[in-house]
Amino acid sequence: MENDFYELLREAIRKSGKSQAEIFRQTGVQQASISRFVNEGQGLSASNAIKITNFLGGRVQFPDIGPTAPIIRRPGPNAPAEFVEGEELPTVPVYGITGAGIAAELFSGTPETLIQVLPQYNLPGVVALCVDGDSMEPTIKRGSYVGVVPFAGEISEGGIYLVHMPPFGRVIKRIRMGAGGAIELHSDNEVYKPIPLSYDGYEKVILGKVAWIWQLC
Repeated sequence: MENDFYELLREAIRKSGKSQAEIFRQTGVQQASISRFVNEGQGLSASNAIKITNFLGGRVQFPDIGPTAPIIRRPGPNAPAEFVEGEELPTVPVYGITGAGIAAELFSGTPETLIQVLPQYNLPGVVALCVDGDSMEPTIKRGSYVGVVPFAGEISEGGIYLVHMPPFGRVIKRIRMGAGGAIELHSDNEVYKPIPLSYDGYEKVILGKVAWIWQLC
């Protein structure tokens, strides 16, 4: 499905009538990346594919199975995935990226872009971040967006949180309670080892909780 999507996205760009310069101005995706993608099928990250898909209207037509759209779901193991489609959907601002392996610090003063969500996912105070890293795969794929709501002050065992890790930056991890009440940051990718987090002042470094995951099919 993913390879089919990229092939169809290339075709959608060609048929859209939009110049590469216009796509760059509207999405921030570099023209060199767009050119390599259209002409050679290379050079486009998942996050940039999402930006261009949004710019083209958020939908790409599959000849045999009909239209597809991004999907959104809550991070629970049995949460259903829903297509992000409909008229006049609410939008959520995207403020840079977050790491999912090595922490990333790329805050934006203004939103880089907007993504559409279903109304029930437009939660109070929610902002979106693009995930750069594979430590939360397969739950959260590299290039996905996560919706983060402000931290309410109480940790939910096994929940996924946005954590500030000085001096590096912010990262998303699953929080579990270790021996003796210690806090540990866990990855869903077993390659990565747990990271201990000091219990003292934890509320100052936990920035928010991941409420939903938004990604291409």
